[in-house]
Amino acid sequence: MRRILTLTLTLTLASVACLTLTGCASNAGASSAAESPAPGTAQLAPAANRTNAATTLRSNDEHYRALLAEGEAAWGNPSFRAWQQKAALDLTYQQAYTTADQNFHASDEPPSIGTWREDISTASQAINDWAGQYAPATSDRAHMPPPTAVTTAIDKADRDANDVAAGK
Repeated sequence: MRRILTLTLTLTLASVACLTLTGCASNAGASSAAESPAPGTAQLAPAANRTNAATTLRSNDEHYRALLAEGEAAWGNPSFRAWQQKAALDLTYQQAYTTADQNFHASDEPPSIGTWREDISTASQAINDWAGQYAPATSDRAHMPPPTAVTTAIDKADRDANDVAAGK
């Protein structure tokens, strides 16, 4: 029994010595440390992923610009109410966010993608607020209120999409 313990101990010490001499022991945790960013730092997603996400977000920004243009064209026409209902139900930014977000992992998702979602949601609400100003007294094009809040929010969402592309 004593001989088995001595042999086992000798083999164990030899294995430790081998790992130490070849560097295996010191590199055992190195690969996982190299793959993980240091605390407080974020990884940058691959450029192709950032570009794909930003393209999706910009496309949705353009969708809301087109939706606003449709509303402006319909202002004062009988078709405005149908457009207003369509705009009220339009939440395409949610799917655009989901699609864009699939390009990232938790470790490399840029904060600007969340900012984009907030800003394009603001734009969607601003379209509905603008449409809500439609009344008999304002139904002619001369009295159409400027959609400044809408265009400002969409422009901000564009800047957010650019930040997503940059990994910010």
